Amino acid sequence: MAQTTLVCEQAIFTSIRTPMGEGYRIIAASKGINPKDQQMITQRSPSHDGLCAPEKNDASESYIPLAVSFYQLPSGQLCVAISCFAGAEHTGRGGQRIYTHCAVFPSDQFKACAFNPFNIAQAMVEADLTTPTLKPKPQLEPLSLQVNTAPTTLDDSCVATLSNNNAYMIAIDRLLCDKAIIVNLDNDWLVATEAIMMSLPGPMRERVSFGAGIRYSTGRHFNLNMLSDETGVSKSRSAGQSIEYFSTAEETASIPKNPWLNFIERMWKKKAFEVLAKRTAPDFSNTSEEGRALIANLYDSTDCLAETEAIDILKSIQRTANISVTGVEAQLLEALLDSAASTLCLRLNQSSWTQCHPYWSQLMDLARASEMYRKFSFQLIPLALHAATKENIPQAFTLALQVERLIKNQGSPEGGHHACVAMVLEQTRAWLAGGGGENIGQIHGLCDEWKTLCPAMPIIEEIASLCREKLASTTFQ
Repeated sequence: MAQTTLVCEQAIFTSIRTPMGEGYRIIAASKGINPKDQQMITQRSPSHDGLCAPEKNDASESYIPLAVSFYQLPSGQLCVAISCFAGAEHTGRGGQRIYTHCAVFPSDQFKACAFNPFNIAQAMVEADLTTPTLKPKPQLEPLSLQVNTAPTTLDDSCVATLSNNNAYMIAIDRLLCDKAIIVNLDNDWLVATEAIMMSLPGPMRERVSFGAGIRYSTGRHFNLNMLSDETGVSKSRSAGQSIEYFSTAEETASIPKNPWLNFIERMWKKKAFEVLAKRTAPDFSNTSEEGRALIANLYDSTDCLAETEAIDILKSIQRTANISVTGVEAQLLEALLDSAASTLCLRLNQSSWTQCHPYWSQLMDLARASEMYRKFSFQLIPLALHAATKENIPQAFTLALQVERLIKNQGSPEGGHHACVAMVLEQTRAWLAGGGGENIGQIHGLCDEWKTLCPAMPIIEEIASLCREKLASTTFQ
């Protein structure tokens, strides 16, 4: 399992009694967390009765993370916080004490963690940070966490436990639009939150704060609030606020339609969550609405190649020829072209020229677009030419002239592909020498163009000579 070392500042927020006072506060922190950052940690951390999880009814001390939160601090650093119960409250209010451990790190380190706060939360658990430290030194040392770099901590089976996809899809839509939302669900807050976060493009996640398993409070604002609201308190508190409220147990509004959400919904329905997380984790160059649509269309087009008609595949490829992409998006486009070429090669290899003819102009247009599209087209053009030589030599001779002219004007991908033209010329000479057929005049009429384009090709003169002999013989007869 690949890992990265993440050096973090840390803070502990809980309730203890000391000579300085009692109650919930930051009881210890490393020196890299400034006062404004500490103030936000205090505002965002859950205090008494702030967790959705039911309190323990036994005396065991299984300090599992019951809530996770994530947000950006005033300094620009990011904070991942895990909360658990830490024994009985000491203030007489009853119930369990809540203990929150925070890891604070520079935002430029988030990419190395696959843009996934839950990778960091998992590393915190593995570092035993959920075991309460109720008498720490006031100043802590920085943390060094070994963080998993895989796109997600979940597997596909986790998605099967999520019900009412509509509420989750709406949550994703609202987060993409920088809006806040509350989702009321019975349990699995952490699973559902990670599933939603992994449905956003990786670079966007830095701006999306969330509280998973934490009761809603107007003073503890998150973009995404994943919680249990059995009594409806959170719904009442959110009324009149600039935040939407949805419940997975109720019918929700229809899912908005756009390329990105359509792509996400398709992957959720397939329960292909690990694939989805891998696809959304890269450091995309453009995560605007237009950029997301492009990414979604590239993935959709690649996935649907087997079920798509050849002409529609070429139309889809042609639509991408007019866009400018860099970075990850360029890699996705190249992968689409490679997959499309492989798919079309299998089909054209078994096709006649009559079947190939509708694709010819598109292949030639793509070959003129750029070096990348020329490479794509020239995997298919030789197959079409070969089919033409079996069915219509004069037509093949005409098409080969178009290809040679394109190579002269645009260049040949990777310096080759003259072989397909040479094959047509050789087949044309053999056909004429064997007696020929109809439309010999068409071949003869193009020989001068061939000579102008390729003056150093003796085979053209041989073809012209054979044409003259056949035409003279026909005229004499």
